[in-house]
Amino acid sequence: MKKICWLAAVATLSISGTASAQATLSEISELFMVGDPTQWSAFELVKTSDHVFFYQGKVEGGDGVSTGRFRASAWGADVVFNGPQVHAVEDKTLLSPATSATANIDYNNMEGGDKNWYIAESGNYRIVFDLDKAIVSITSDFSEVLPVITPSVYAVGDATIGGWNPAEGTPLTLDATNPYIFTYQTYMKGGAFKFSLRNDKEWDGNWIHPAQNITIGAEGLKKCAIEVFRGADLNDNQWTVSEAGTYKITLDLRNMEMSAEYLSDKVIANQLYMVGDLTNWSFQPMEQVSPNVFEATFDNCESGKRFRASMAPVWGTHLRPEIDNTELAIDNKYGLDIKMDQNEDYNWVTKEPGTYKIRFDLNKMKVSANNETTTSITEIIQDGGNATCEYFNLQGIRVMNPVAGEVYIQRTGTTVRKVIIR
Repeated sequence: MKKICWLAAVATLSISGTASAQATLSEISELFMVGDPTQWSAFELVKTSDHVFFYQGKVEGGDGVSTGRFRASAWGADVVFNGPQVHAVEDKTLLSPATSATANIDYNNMEGGDKNWYIAESGNYRIVFDLDKAIVSITSDFSEVLPVITPSVYAVGDATIGGWNPAEGTPLTLDATNPYIFTYQTYMKGGAFKFSLRNDKEWDGNWIHPAQNITIGAEGLKKCAIEVFRGADLNDNQWTVSEAGTYKITLDLRNMEMSAEYLSDKVIANQLYMVGDLTNWSFQPMEQVSPNVFEATFDNCESGKRFRASMAPVWGTHLRPEIDNTELAIDNKYGLDIKMDQNEDYNWVTKEPGTYKIRFDLNKMKVSANNETTTSITEIIQDGGNATCEYFNLQGIRVMNPVAGEVYIQRTGTTVRKVIIR
């Protein structure tokens, strides 16, 4: 088949007043599959390197005339057809792992009519668009590990805060120095979970599954293989938490592996959010003042203002009282009980007007007001001080050998303070 490369400069094309067309394949940073497998809507492909994208999932075969057809676009949503298309050189170009596993890519506005590839036999496939080489390939062998480049990953399932609502997936934290590493430290209930690359695609997006169903408990998980594909096309394998507690999960998307460390049967949080009338029902980050202790101050509060807390800025299982509308007095230094497993829409309420410094102490599982026993002031101290001091990182994990220049929580007897070691 003759290869046709369309490399002439393309004038900037305005799309909905906000986007412009990429002049060459090498300028494309996102790619969307469109065709019969996607009902001719844009399906975002997984990025595996700067100019290589892939689709992994089910494809219904067809005749290339009315079924089995596909191509790609640099445009998503409702502008998928507005710009140049990533398409076949000739219409009805067959892709088959057995007989024609590769084909050339053309990139232009397809003057003269559609030019699609097609798949004749239904099955699960990996389709790779290599824009550097201007080649599209197909295989039904998924043994080669393809790294995944993504700006986001979300945890979804019974064990997570938002449950099985993809829109309330708990966001994982992207490593600041390694774009392939995501971490997820939170209290997890018993139940199943998996991961989504987006939280706005419901179930028809790209999901991360274990290669086989896996149970995670107090022994943790050293390492397991993971896969990414459309929805549950290949399988619906999941992880299941057998023992509730705080876990630290690490996703390595370069090697496509996951590990899990069981930290405690208690809640260990490195962030907490207030939500309620006091925050106009938006998620407001609280200040961490010591390991597992968070505060937020609200001036000139009225009485009867509802509030609760969450370990992530999503709706779902929050930190709540055992009884709805439990009143928190402005001088309640001893605290009210916090429930982790309260699924009812219960809230605490402010008892009287005034200024509230609300504290969530997850070590004691108490919420209190205007409790001043812990300070959030960061002090600079010399290393080698009082030998009876204990140090913890900001996640509440004890540190045996503090490093100079880092911030720690120092505990000496009953005194707790945030310090920088020099």
